[in-house]
Amino acid sequence: MVFRKGYLKRLIVRSLLLVLLGASVGLVVNAVRTRGVDLFNYQPPKKVIARSGSQAGPISEIDLTTALRLRKTPGVLFVDARSRAEFETGHIPGAINIPAKDFEGVKPGLKVSLEKAAKVVTYCSDAGCDEALEVAEMLHDLLNRPILLFAGGMREYEGRGPVEK
Repeated sequence: MVFRKGYLKRLIVRSLLLVLLGASVGLVVNAVRTRGVDLFNYQPPKKVIARSGSQAGPISEIDLTTALRLRKTPGVLFVDARSRAEFETGHIPGAINIPAKDFEGVKPGLKVSLEKAAKVVTYCSDAGCDEALEVAEMLHDLLNRPILLFAGGMREYEGRGPVEK
């Protein structure tokens, strides 16, 4: 294949400009998103999650069967970490709503209720949702006691247990 003089150079320059433009747009979008990726201040998770059946840790993950059993247990408080709008579409009966982004604003008013609870269980929409873990870490720091994490969230719970609106 025969190229005209300078064709390959122009092709490489245009390709690099296209890559730089794409990276720039990606960085701008990440910067303006409320839940963008923090590129410079990454910190690994603070707490180790104990999986079902293993030794208890500061945050222990529970399965659906355990969540359904605990829902009927007096003194267990479920904390929904989803947004207010998601909470209002349906939640585990008796749950309170503490979105991760609003945790600092609601902490003083709810601390008494949280301290009175025998166990605290956090959840959000599904296993891919990180907000329940964030709230569990903040609650552990606030209450200085183990917190349970129902990772399956509302997606796993719906249809298997009652939902309150």
